[in-house]
Amino acid sequence: MIIRKDEIEFVNASEFYKFVSTNDLFGIIQLKEPLLDANGKLLIREKLNLNESLIKKITTLEGKYVSILRASLNKNLTDKLAERLAKEAIQKIEDQENSDILYHLFENNQTGVNNYKAIIQNAFYDPRMVIFLFRLLTEKKEFFDYCISLGLLTLAAVIQVPFQIRFVNRYAFLTGIFCDACLMDTEYWKEAITNGQDLTLIAKTSASFLTKNNLPTVIVNSIASADFQSLQIEQNPQFRVSLTTLNSISPSIEVPVDYQDAGTLEDDSPPEEDVSNLIEIIGEALKISKFITILQMKLAGSERLAEKLIAIFSYNVEREVFRKDMSNPMIAMFKEYQEAVAKARRIGAVENMCLYKPSAWAYPKPDPTQILCKNKVTECPYIVSGWDIKIVSDKDSIGYLGTRLFPGQYPKCKLEEHLLPKQDLKNKK
Repeated sequence: MIIRKDEIEFVNASEFYKFVSTNDLFGIIQLKEPLLDANGKLLIREKLNLNESLIKKITTLEGKYVSILRASLNKNLTDKLAERLAKEAIQKIEDQENSDILYHLFENNQTGVNNYKAIIQNAFYDPRMVIFLFRLLTEKKEFFDYCISLGLLTLAAVIQVPFQIRFVNRYAFLTGIFCDACLMDTEYWKEAITNGQDLTLIAKTSASFLTKNNLPTVIVNSIASADFQSLQIEQNPQFRVSLTTLNSISPSIEVPVDYQDAGTLEDDSPPEEDVSNLIEIIGEALKISKFITILQMKLAGSERLAEKLIAIFSYNVEREVFRKDMSNPMIAMFKEYQEAVAKARRIGAVENMCLYKPSAWAYPKPDPTQILCKNKVTECPYIVSGWDIKIVSDKDSIGYLGTRLFPGQYPKCKLEEHLLPKQDLKNKK
């Protein structure tokens, strides 16, 4: 099957039947050209809505027609393909085994949005987007699933807050879907990319690709301006160097900018006065989405994965890596992890009291009893003189963000007294 800007070409009648039945196109699909036999006799007329009996008839004519089997890619057909895309997305939410986190975020969202399925369905409003994403679905299914998951997580972060901005939900979903578009012909998206520079390069390259393909500026600018640099996890120079080749890669699937039945991708643009706020909100939601996706990859196969993920996210929210007004409602939904979240929040909050951020380091993780000064800021008033802490092996950051702690002697920090819950601290005194 070859999808072009105004037609779909099929290898044989069996492929044609499978396409029609899978996407529920009986009574909608039309042949672009008539089917003729070797003598020029008309077998099936073009531009005729083909019902199930005619579709089955075409399968019986295999080998008898000499015409190329092509279907018209018109608006009626793309509307049905949009329904298929929405169905794929909604199925990801409903499949709790695949992601109980996604299901929880949507089904128990903090603003009571019970029409999220309609938001998803209405997001695929433009035929050119539909064609592009349907090609991803049929030609690069794994990458399509990855993109849809990013879109759903970005949408999930937005619907927890009642933002009174037109199209904020729609554009959050679409921005998440398209944010890694430049990776479609690579294997990079399968890796837990943990370098802020890499993530920024991917975003800039995707934004450039989307600009060339005339996608809405809200989507482009939300991707390009998102603060991925703050998601600096661990250095990986070799991987970063290989990513520089992205600028020379020409993605194999593009948005058909001259599709005959398309409107303008900017037709449903938000009011101008809301654009900057919209971009800021979506950019933050996208950063949250990317971080959760990275954690899911890094923690894959772990026991109590969801609990660990929510705890790590909570820790970084307290360190002000993410906006609390958007993050806290997401965390609040996972009441079953309240104890782990409280511990992670306390550690993050104490480290965030540091006067020379990010120097304060709770040790040992994950149940610290001390705070040391990673950057050895001896002039800090919180330093405890003569009580250095000796580290004998590399230590990872509890929240996957930031650099490692290397072996050596580190000054003790007075902030450690805040590690204990208030009641325990009172008893200690």
